[in-house]
Amino acid sequence: TTMTISKTTKHFLYGLLLRLILLIALPALMDDGLLLPAGVRYTDIDYDVFTDAAAHVAEGRSPYRRHTYRYTPFLAALLSLPMGGGRQFERVSLIWSVVLSTKYFGKILFCMADAICGYIILILRARSRKQRSNNNDVQDDQPKQHNSIIEKCIAQHIN
Repeated sequence: TTMTISKTTKHFLYGLLLRLILLIALPALMDDGLLLPAGVRYTDIDYDVFTDAAAHVAEGRSPYRRHTYRYTPFLAALLSLPMGGGRQFERVSLIWSVVLSTKYFGKILFCMADAICGYIILILRARSRKQRSNNNDVQDDQPKQHNSIIEKCIAQHIN
């Protein structure tokens, strides 16, 4: 038996791979002063806020001790996972050491979450198209389905 991958899943995986490559390449080229002048960074300042708050959590303090941190403490706790002393990650492969490094862990986490949200949107759009196609195939004697809020409001005022 051969496993087939849907077109949507292929696009998701290609997009995720491209994001992960750019996630490492762009900051390495730009933040280290190779492409951008010194002092200009590719990485957003909010990422520094996230990682500083995560460091506070790893040290047992509140993430809100980081000035301008106004996000959920769960995010700071999640980003503090690779900061738990570092000893548990000593014997990992090179790839895992990059993934679990404090420099890239949060970036990879955000990248994955963003890609998964995009994948969910693609799936929901495909379902919506399929439902719309099925609704168009329904006999004319059945009342028309109103999909948008505006269509529903107009239909209520007309009827």
